Parts: sequence; C-alpha cells; structure tokens
Amino acid sequence: FPSHDMDDPGQRKMKGVFETLLADGQEIKQVPAHYCRLSRGLQMLGIESPWTRKTFAKILTQSVRSYRARTRYCRVRVMVWLQERQVHTRIDVFSLPAASRKKFERGVDVLLFKSHRVFRKEDGLFKSLDYQEFRRATQAGMDQGCYDALLIDTTGRIVDGGRTSLFIMKDDCLISSPPGYGTLAALS
Repeated sequence: FPSHDMDDPGQRKMKGVFETLLADGQEIKQVPAHYCRLSRGLQMLGIESPWTRKTFAKILTQSVRSYRARTRYCRVRVMVWLQERQVHTRIDVFSLPAASRKKFERGVDVLLFKSHRVFRKEDGLFKSLDYQEFRRATQAGMDQGCYDALLIDTTGRIVDGGRTSLFIMKDDCLISSPPGYGTLAALS
C-alpha cells in the first residue's frame, strides 16, 4: 500500500477520477470495463478523456512492462484530474505482496471504520479522487494488523472497503451490494 503522497491528487481532493487495475504478470485485467468507468466518471465531471480506449490499453501495458515487479501481481493506479483548467494524468504501478492461500481460506481480519462521509448514489458510478477517507480507513486497519477496513456510513451500513471490494459468498454465489447504495461496483 503506497504511502500518503501529498503529490497525489487524491490527497488534495482534486476534481478527477481514478481506477485501480490488477496485473497478473503482463496481463492487465478488465481493461475495457475500467476504461468505460473512468470515461463515465470524467464525463460526469465535465472532463475530457485524455485517451481513446486503444491508447489507454497501450499506455497501461507499457507502464506494466517498464515496471520491474518483485511479485507476480501488480496494482496499476490511473488518475486523471483537472487543475487550473488543464487535464493531468498519473499512472502508478506497484507490487502486491503474495498472500498465502491458507490466510485467505480462514478469512482475513478487517477493521470496521466509522466514516463521516455521506455516501451518495453517484459514488457507485465512478471512482472520485476524493478518497482521503478510504486511505484513512485502510491505514487504520493496517495499524491494527488487519488486511483492510470496511467503511460504515452514518446510518451504520457497510458501504465499501478501504482498498478492496466487498463480496459475500453464499451457496457458491458471489454477492455484492446492489446498485444505488453508494458502493462501487467491483471490476477486478
């Protein structure tokens, strides 16, 4: 989990969006779906996309290839924001630590993090750069030795993970929250 970089537009609440993608070796998962969500978010904010779908895929592939991964899996974070009427971009690639299968078979520890943020329906449509609350939640979980934190809104409802997507496995079926709860639909 990268440190709190004050150069990160998400730490400065810039007007923009971000996407995090999973790379397994050189293969980046769900690129078209991530591009669609990124583009939808930019459109909702009135920001023109700096890439076509094809260019987006090419830039991500080049970024992952140039990164010397220490592990099989990498996270690719793409940020697009508007600052002083100019569109800016940033792509970060970082290794994900290998997790033992046994650790996940028994489950992981999470911290319930009470959020003061008001989650709106549109929060589930794109990933806003207003993610300081998610970063604080994740860091609080890590400080307690947990894998992540689950954010709880002011009504007591679990709305999202700090850095993960929330699923429940029931009768061999994966269940996530329904649209309209302010929870982001998971892609990878």
